[in-house]
Amino acid sequence: MSIRPTPRSVVLERLAYTAAAPLLAAAPNLAPDGPLNVGLLLAGAVGVGGAVAAVAADEGTGRKLMRNSPLVTALAVDITAMTTTGWGIDACLAAGWLACGWLIAPLSPPLIHI
Repeated sequence: MSIRPTPRSVVLERLAYTAAAPLLAAAPNLAPDGPLNVGLLLAGAVGVGGAVAAVAADEGTGRKLMRNSPLVTALAVDITAMTTTGWGIDACLAAGWLACGWLIAPLSPPLIHI
């Protein structure tokens, strides 16, 4: 039995989740109208648009939905963080988003091969 190395695309994707999780928790608390939070909201809107387009597509719907899920769930975390008080729930939600990204999203085949 041999252990296969982790694909580079999965390593890079996990690195991106790790770097983005603290920003996801902090952005709505530091400056709700700031450029970082606006960028998160726009990225989430792009993810929702991609999910809608995936549902309308004839093939590859599951894979496309899986690839858009981090953006859509990040939007949900960001909106929840804007409506709650304190950092505790925000940090827990961002940590959950990170865990899902690490465990679930790399299981789907990437759209772009690196």
